[in-house]
Amino acid sequence: MKMLKKLIKRFNLPLQNNKILIHKVNGQTQECKSYPGLSIKFKGTNNTVEIWEPCRFRKYIAGNKRSKLDINGSNNKIIIKSTVHTYNSIRVIAMENNCRLYIGQNMFQTGSLLIDYTNIDNLNVNIGDNCMFGYKVNLMCGDHHTIYNQSTGEILNYPQKGITIGNHVWLAKNTIVLKDVELPDNSVVAAGTTVSKSFNQPNIIIGGSPNRILKEHINWGLENVNKFDNKIIQEETDEIE
Repeated sequence: MKMLKKLIKRFNLPLQNNKILIHKVNGQTQECKSYPGLSIKFKGTNNTVEIWEPCRFRKYIAGNKRSKLDINGSNNKIIIKSTVHTYNSIRVIAMENNCRLYIGQNMFQTGSLLIDYTNIDNLNVNIGDNCMFGYKVNLMCGDHHTIYNQSTGEILNYPQKGITIGNHVWLAKNTIVLKDVELPDNSVVAAGTTVSKSFNQPNIIIGGSPNRILKEHINWGLENVNKFDNKIIQEETDEIE
């Protein structure tokens, strides 16, 4: 049995009990072997990928950056809810055993998103509804390498749970979210920020190193700033008239 597992892992042979389930708009569920624009690789057993339609992935991206789910271990579950937008590039790597990924409804993604499970078991990544991810956003569930106490040998950087991102959260360009971080609803992470700690106050802008709240009592929308300004000006003009 051990030799069989080694051969299966080495040659990436198909295994049983891995499922791709597509939830159609009409309420029906269909089991498929693949999904347009999305590469899914199973190396373990009893893994499930569920996709709610409508859901579109860009099929042609330069530099082999199309969306990929690389599932190394077993008993993992990935849920991708429906969206009116098109995913540019979502890449899930190093997912080991008993891990979960939930992507909420209507994610708006402008560039590449990397979700790295760092070969550690029992980690969950939860992304809420109506989130926006800018170009080159990384979610790092662990550190890949070990930091330990020199005297006792105790591991100091072992992740505890994963990453949780609330509803309507904007992660701007080149942001990195590290292990065990939780981000609140209606928040914004400033471009280039590495988020290393959790926040629980909603409607804030997060940035800086060390991380801090840059602004409170904010909210954000998908509208371009100029278009949003014009909308406000037009509303004010209408009120005057």
